[in-house]
Amino acid sequence: MKVNFDGMRTNATRNMNELHDVIKNVIDADYILDSQKEELIEACNDAAHSVDIFKCLEDENDENFNSIDDLEIQRLEEIEDEEDEEDED
Repeated sequence: MKVNFDGMRTNATRNMNELHDVIKNVIDADYILDSQKEELIEACNDAAHSVDIFKCLEDENDENFNSIDDLEIQRLEEIEDEEDEEDED
């Protein structure tokens, strides 16, 4: 069985970005406590980092295992960073 690693990693990146958007919407809507927001941000960014690592892997002997590091995985901003930016305005 031949596995298309490029497709798997592209799908993981796409799913990670969809998860980012859902979590961002929950955080922005103030449905949860700030402490829970921090936990969500950290968990989302940790997962994004783990998925991101696999994008740069490649095997020159496998046409389905190329570097796809041009795909971007979104990260959530820390709550303090967002509050600091608002204070600057």
